[in-house]
Amino acid sequence: MRGKPEAATREARIRLGEVVNQAVSAKRQVDTEAVLDRLAPLSVFTVVREPSHERDAVHLALLVESDRRGELEKAVEEYARLWAGRIELELHGPLAPYDFVVSGGEGG
Repeated sequence: MRGKPEAATREARIRLGEVVNQAVSAKRQVDTEAVLDRLAPLSVFTVVREPSHERDAVHLALLVESDRRGELEKAVEEYARLWAGRIELELHGPLAPYDFVVSGGEGG
């Protein structure tokens, strides 16, 4: 596509964008499942959220008992080290109760 007229490469650029988007979505799904597998056992309830930004990798709401907070923080730190340089993890909380309202097939 490089060096060719924009009009001549329009369809190819659209297709490339679609392929990249599919690859990012697939990687996001794999990352979400990995984190969910590790963190769900520490929580009372989990909700997988849709990314709120195109750069989001994993977006989960976890309801965790207070006495397990340290375990959760340690597990998140493990992923932060494992994924250093690729993903920056942030842990926010506590969340409002509405973060755990689900509709359809979400939740766990």
